[in-house]
Amino acid sequence: MSPKNSLVIASAIVLILAACGGDDSGDGDGVTTQAPDVVNDDGGAAPTSTTAAPATTEPAETGGADTPAVTEMGSFTVDGTEFAVTFLNRCIPFSGPDSEDIDLQPIAQGQGAGLNLYGTADSVEVSVQGTTVEEIGGTNAFAADPFGDDGEIRASSIEGDRWTGEATLADAYGSESTVEVTWDVMIPDEVRDCSL
Repeated sequence: MSPKNSLVIASAIVLILAACGGDDSGDGDGVTTQAPDVVNDDGGAAPTSTTAAPATTEPAETGGADTPAVTEMGSFTVDGTEFAVTFLNRCIPFSGPDSEDIDLQPIAQGQGAGLNLYGTADSVEVSVQGTTVEEIGGTNAFAADPFGDDGEIRASSIEGDRWTGEATLADAYGSESTVEVTWDVMIPDEVRDCSL
């Protein structure tokens, strides 16, 4: 085979590979194609090499409007908007480490909302706060407790490691605004010192 024919065949192979989706940058579909740049002693082009790179999966990008998927940590809603819990602390309760009270801090990181649950299923204080709540309700803190006149705890239940409930929370700053809140969150076994 003449050197001219070898060069034509090598060029045709490169064109065919390029048409099938290979690219020179190596960041396309996982196939790297290197154009011939070495000439044999007889004047023909060196064979074209292709290397299949291992397939990788890019993590899904989450834009500002995307909400993370709800995991076993749970979720809560504020006026019908659901927030996935992405960080969850169970703190030593104010009533002491041997108390039956549970102090939970479920936080929707990146979504601008946090929920606080304190007490027991039968006697719970609930508050919700954050920038997203501010956009929804006009202020940044709403609360309800079984001993106050504002807000209403309509349901609260602890079964296993889940705490569920629903409440109407009043504006903690004294306006007439209220928000509707529901929750379904995990109760971690580990109790942390949240004062640190």
